[in-house]
Amino acid sequence: MTSLVAMLVVLMGALAPAFTPQANAQEATAWVELSSTKPGPGCTIAVAIEIRSSGHAVANTEVSVALFDDGGVVSIDRQLTNGDGIAHLGVVATSGADWMDLNVGGAYLKGYSIAVTGGNGCGAAPKFETLTGTLTFGGMGSDNYPPYYIYGQMRNLSCEYAAVTIATQGAVSEYAIEELVPKSGNPHKGYRGDINGTWGNTDDYGVYAEPIAKVLPQFGYVGDVFYGGNSGIQMMEYLDQGIPVIVWLGLWGDTSFQATAGSTTFTLLPGLHVMVAYAYDEKNVYLSDPGTASLIAYNWSDFRYMYGILDGMSLAVYPAG
Repeated sequence: MTSLVAMLVVLMGALAPAFTPQANAQEATAWVELSSTKPGPGCTIAVAIEIRSSGHAVANTEVSVALFDDGGVVSIDRQLTNGDGIAHLGVVATSGADWMDLNVGGAYLKGYSIAVTGGNGCGAAPKFETLTGTLTFGGMGSDNYPPYYIYGQMRNLSCEYAAVTIATQGAVSEYAIEELVPKSGNPHKGYRGDINGTWGNTDDYGVYAEPIAKVLPQFGYVGDVFYGGNSGIQMMEYLDQGIPVIVWLGLWGDTSFQATAGSTTFTLLPGLHVMVAYAYDEKNVYLSDPGTASLIAYNWSDFRYMYGILDGMSLAVYPAG
């Protein structure tokens, strides 16, 4: 993606259906400065952005940056623009980091190739550019995106555990719940594969709802597992009560196939990702995405398609008692 767009393609530049955010789209200019595109390992890549529309500063709009290593998030930061329309952010360059996404108002703005290079200083190959086009404004807590908890997964394949952190508003860490969930070739029984593996495959994969629900009481939470098909009706019933719902979505479409572990057959889905649904309206489902550490929205048609592939696998999470 090389142009300024108002359409968001979520999760690591993957092949997810795009959606149009229901927000305040305006013609605007963004001045973006990166302190380095070829930093040495351990350097902080400083990112400054100024946004103006019709000559006026665009304040109180969320800006986020995410640094990736082979598709996995390794460092994130997010800020709101100040009264001058300016935000200052920073991500730490780790060896192997190769790409950085810049998002404004929850929508993808621009991606940058990053080459972490041993022996380089922290100011190697800086970049400055002016981007003009349609931007979608509206920070956290706006009418377009109801306020909710944001958290970025710490490992390539820890989205399920990171979703628990989101659903519990940070009360349960992804590492704590990982310690209690067993390993298993069957994701209905435990975590399948290496949590640091490459996203999208099924050897290093993840875990389904049941093993997570089983250990949540140890943290003082209830996990209600349900399979809602593609209607979303049962999910909406929980959301109406203010209860977040972790959902398993097929971002690559229906690539599912049957697999066997022991005598048990189950479904695996390349391109699977897990997010937390927290609100909806007549047009969209609103989710907190641990893959991009941002709030996003899918129109109902796209959501139902991705949601129904695993029969609407869901986990509603709320405090016990």
